[in-house]
Amino acid sequence: MKKKTLGMAVVVLAILTLSLGFSLALKGAGNLPSPREIAVVRIEGQIGGGSGALSQDAFVDVQRTKETLDSLTEDPLVSAVVLDIDSPGGETAPTADIVYSIRDLRARKPVVSYVSSMGASGGYWIASSANRTVVAPLAVVGSIGVFSDFFDASALLAKVGVNYTTLKAGKYKDAGSFARPMTDEERAYVQGIIDKIHDEFVSSVSHDRNIPVETLMPLAQGQIFLGRDAVSLGLADRLGTKKDAIELAKELSGAGTYSVSELSTSGGWTDFLRQMGATAGQALGRGFSEAVLSFAAREQRIA
Repeated sequence: MKKKTLGMAVVVLAILTLSLGFSLALKGAGNLPSPREIAVVRIEGQIGGGSGALSQDAFVDVQRTKETLDSLTEDPLVSAVVLDIDSPGGETAPTADIVYSIRDLRARKPVVSYVSSMGASGGYWIASSANRTVVAPLAVVGSIGVFSDFFDASALLAKVGVNYTTLKAGKYKDAGSFARPMTDEERAYVQGIIDKIHDEFVSSVSHDRNIPVETLMPLAQGQIFLGRDAVSLGLADRLGTKKDAIELAKELSGAGTYSVSELSTSGGWTDFLRQMGATAGQALGRGFSEAVLSFAAREQRIA
């Protein structure tokens, strides 16, 4: 009986010792260096014009992209962001909205853009707003320009005997109508808008790439450049791969050890499981609750 009691006491003592040791380890782990996260955000497709399931395949979902970038700005687990861009551009206002979110993000942590295949027009505008830009040697880069096209079907309508009547208030309200030719005054009016958008595009790239406007303007006539030429012209910083872009983000953030989190703008359980995997090594040092709360806050912003 005494041996049994002594054995039980030893077991209880061992459990208490292990519990105390584990508790002290958890408290001490908070002072240990923990891996930092490099978030990679994929921006793929035409910018604007799509929503829902279609946007995931053919269009950049602008709202979700903005909300994802905004959430990364506040996320304490993220030390730097890589924008993985493959886009021919798209609508002006949605592109500018993404650029504004990137500027807010880079004010808090380094942002590196990477163009693997295409970063043209609005796609380049987004890429140029990062702290650094890495491009593949044969990527299509640039196309700094703006256009708007109209078609005149008045001759066809007349030929088939279709009469088209427009009632309007405001002389420019139907400028560009397919039912009649555009007047010289309307053409000048629309051209003035296009020129202002182009000026904004050029000014933004000039500021973010630190290129004088007079130097940039000859390169901002709608031309495209291969990645290797874009670097030599100052439109990008270096040639490389996605891995090189991630390494550059690590250098800029000063992260000693880091994990990589690949993010889409679709949200949901896939991103949750991906983040949990990326932060598994941080659970003891930073606390599992912090990872869960960070994800919950991010989900509220991108859901």
